[in-house]
Amino acid sequence: MTALALLAEAREAGLELVPGDGDRLKVRGPLTPELRDRLTAAKRDLLGLLRADGAAFPAPTVDTDTGRRDIVQEAFRAVWEQLSPLVPDEVPAVSIGPSLARWWPAAARDLQTAEREAEATGLAFVRGHANRSAFDKALARYSDALEAGLERLRNGCWSCGSPDTAGVALVDPSDGHRTCGGCQRGVAP
Repeated sequence: MTALALLAEAREAGLELVPGDGDRLKVRGPLTPELRDRLTAAKRDLLGLLRADGAAFPAPTVDTDTGRRDIVQEAFRAVWEQLSPLVPDEVPAVSIGPSLARWWPAAARDLQTAEREAEATGLAFVRGHANRSAFDKALARYSDALEAGLERLRNGCWSCGSPDTAGVALVDPSDGHRTCGGCQRGVAP
């Protein structure tokens, strides 16, 4: 689940999220242990969104942006449904970013930047500060970056980072990682 979707869920639950000093996230309202754990796990991204927006994310008094929020949530859900089949079996979905960063740091940075931009633009769209076209473009960049990252994880050499091991990939049975022929012979490309 994206930080933006988690923000929307917290808001629907009647919570007010406010960035505190440093790495503190203040939460006001009825908080379940399950939601607290999820907010804690995504705290860094949540703080980034809240600080980028320059304001707290208060619980609504009158919910006027439900349609826009639903559009954003459904758009992120659709991207994930389309691309989740590309997640390699040996990489849990929650560790796509760290796995990508280990072997392809530039691709991981691109993915993280695109995701944050899509989330921030989605939040701006929900709040009426951005139009649908801006959100769609940011979401397309995120989708492209996620697809490129997943393709690297599926097809790249996990030893040298070569982007394509098609035809010469050997899979290490101990961890399921692909290795190119050059790395197998001890001669990295």
